[in-house]
Amino acid sequence: MNKLLYYFLRIYVWCALHIYFKKIIARQTENIPRKGPVLFLANHQNALLDALVIAVTAPRYCYFIARADVFKNSIAARLLSLINMRPVYRLRDGIKSIPNNKYTFTWASSVLLRNECLLFFPEGNHSLLRRVRPLSKGFTRIVGEALVNNPSLDLQIIPVGINYTNHTGFRGSVSIYYGKPVGASLFKNNLLPLRDAVEEKLKSLTTHVEDEATYHKVIGKLEQTLPDYLDPIETNRRIRLIEEGLPVDTAVVKRSSKSPFRYMLYPLYWLCLLVNVIPLLLWKWLKKKITDPVFTGTIRFAVGITVVPATYMTEILTIGAYSFSGGFALGVFCLLSLPLGFYLKKQIA
Repeated sequence: MNKLLYYFLRIYVWCALHIYFKKIIARQTENIPRKGPVLFLANHQNALLDALVIAVTAPRYCYFIARADVFKNSIAARLLSLINMRPVYRLRDGIKSIPNNKYTFTWASSVLLRNECLLFFPEGNHSLLRRVRPLSKGFTRIVGEALVNNPSLDLQIIPVGINYTNHTGFRGSVSIYYGKPVGASLFKNNLLPLRDAVEEKLKSLTTHVEDEATYHKVIGKLEQTLPDYLDPIETNRRIRLIEEGLPVDTAVVKRSSKSPFRYMLYPLYWLCLLVNVIPLLLWKWLKKKITDPVFTGTIRFAVGITVVPATYMTEILTIGAYSFSGGFALGVFCLLSLPLGFYLKKQIA
């Protein structure tokens, strides 16, 4: 992919993500080497959004590996290849497809041998549950192949914890924690401990409930404390107390009184809905078609970066044909309408 196109798309996606999310917080980016090969290993909870939030917060040009099923659509496959993404196949994709991983892993190791950056999701699947799932051995195969081809390669592995306040909702927030680098050469004689080391680091960089059997019980008690999911250190401290049966302060929710003047906001709210009626109706229809809830945020965002600007452009050109100042004013309002509409909805609810 042309690097100029990559950086153009990166700026566009950065702007779109800052509309989609209320806050995007990148922590410990100083842990990312500014040169040399880097393998980012991140937890995977929110489909393509996971890759995008790393792409716009990591200061390096990056390549990606993603689940093969998102490449089934030919148009999607072309778009994903444009952003340096390649498929990795699993048994559920068909036993005959597994040999194709040889080409993907060879491509991945070649990226590292060129002293570039690669992002991989070692859990091998995604889930909305706030826990790190057992890591697959796929990334150790990539590391092993790279070290075989260049035993002196100074490959640095960066564990990355991604933390969402709301995985599927609009105007939630996300924090990305970049862990301290792990030198791959320390494990070149035995890669199994590397997998264990990365897994433990990931558990400290994102919210993690160890026992899946008690997950919902623990999360239920955790929610009573109104946790800040953007801070995995404090959140995990509370989880440990809950798991050990120790008391955790329960937060008291203060309900703010609603102003009787909030009804005056309805006309402005309806105007926000009006300029977004086409993408909103399309999203309402698409949402019913989603079979995997993990893709909810990704599909919502995809509508936002394609249909929304196309709708705005059509509206602006239509009004602008009659009045330049009217078209300009509408353009400004369109840019503000999504976050403003979300804010007004909360105020009048």
